[in-house]
Amino acid sequence: MRARGEGHEKILLAGFVLAALAAGPAVAADLPTKAPVRTTAAIAPVGDWTGFYIGGHVGNGWGTKDWSNPEADPSGRGADHVNGTTAGGQIGLNWQTGYWVFGIEAQASWANIDGGHHYVPTDVFLFSKVDSLGTIAGRIGYAWDRSLFYVKGGAGWAHDKHWIHDGPTGDLLGAASQTRWGWVAGAGWEFALTRQWSAQIEYNYMDFGKERLTFSGGSLGVVPGDIDQQIHVVKGGINYRFGGSMAVR
Repeated sequence: MRARGEGHEKILLAGFVLAALAAGPAVAADLPTKAPVRTTAAIAPVGDWTGFYIGGHVGNGWGTKDWSNPEADPSGRGADHVNGTTAGGQIGLNWQTGYWVFGIEAQASWANIDGGHHYVPTDVFLFSKVDSLGTIAGRIGYAWDRSLFYVKGGAGWAHDKHWIHDGPTGDLLGAASQTRWGWVAGAGWEFALTRQWSAQIEYNYMDFGKERLTFSGGSLGVVPGDIDQQIHVVKGGINYRFGGSMAVR
């Protein structure tokens, strides 16, 4: 009798085991699952922007140069709407702490930003040209994955040339040139291409205010003129870093 009872117990135990194995997957599917752990590794900086860098850029500049002489013509003499290309180089230094990148940069560009207008109601034509410009500015940036987003501010300069011509004859009535200083503000995005190379796009606003020039060298003799000017520049460039390295191939 005892042997027969033990046989029944073994059969019941085997049945429970088989039932548990069959129900296991279904029960496991109904159990609440833990949400996947989110990580910021994909958007954290993948390298260090610290160090010196040097590079080149090309771009386009545009703006206005308002001519006036309050003593001679209080209503103003109109504005040159200038536009043209730029090309040059930059050198700078970055220092990174965490996500933040601080730096200073100097840029200089050859330029061919020019334009002119007819000074109504006379037959005189006024022309302007920016043949070089540059900036010396501080930068504050935020590193995000392989990108560096930044703003900048500081001083800007431009070398200007201006001409006054007689419309019917084309004769030069007066000319002036000068290097003007003002302030600059801008923003940009830089992207790491390899461990040391990066590409960037940047916008700069340059304001030189109003300044009086002396025109000479033409048939008008020596005459004064006020010119108020602002310039916008968009440029794309490439940089090579001598310091920190990005963890990209």
